[in-house]
Amino acid sequence: MVNSGIRAATLSVITSHGWQPGTSLENSVALLLHRYKVRPEDLVQQLRLGRYTVDFAAPDIQIVIEADGWYHRSPEGAARDAERDSWLRLKGWVVLRVDDRNGADSLAEQVARAVRLMRGEWGRQHPQRPARETLKRGGRPSWGHHDAGAKAADVNAHVERT
Repeated sequence: MVNSGIRAATLSVITSHGWQPGTSLENSVALLLHRYKVRPEDLVQQLRLGRYTVDFAAPDIQIVIEADGWYHRSPEGAARDAERDSWLRLKGWVVLRVDDRNGADSLAEQVARAVRLMRGEWGRQHPQRPARETLKRGGRPSWGHHDAGAKAADVNAHVERT
C-alpha cells in the first residue's frame, strides 16, 4: 500500500514537471533529476540511437544515463548492456549507468555525479555560455551555468559499476 502511494506521488511530481513516465526506476531517476534542477527539455527521454533506445540522453554533449533495474544484473542483461555500451562509445557517447541495488541514497549519489559531469562537460563545449539570468528565462540547458565534472573522454573508465 505504501509503495503504491509513493509510486503514485512520484509519478504525479514528474509528470507535473514535464518528465515522461517510465519504469519505476526511470521515474525515480527523473524525480532526482528534477531535484537537481535538470529540466525535461535538457534531456531526451527514450532516445533512439541506432538500434538502441536509451533512457535519458543529452545529445548536445553526447552523454547517456541508463537506469539499470534487476534485468541488467542478469547475465543476459549484462551482455546486452556491454554490447550496447560498446556501440554507443564507438559513436562517441559517454554512457553512465545508475542503479538502485544499494538503495535510494546510492542512486541519488549516482545521479548527482551524472548531473555534475553533464554540467562540467556542457561548460567545456560551450565556453561562451549565457549568463545565469538567460538560462533561468528558458535558455538551454540548465546545467550550462555550472562548472563541475570530469573530462568526457576520461569518464567511461571511471564510471564503470563498482
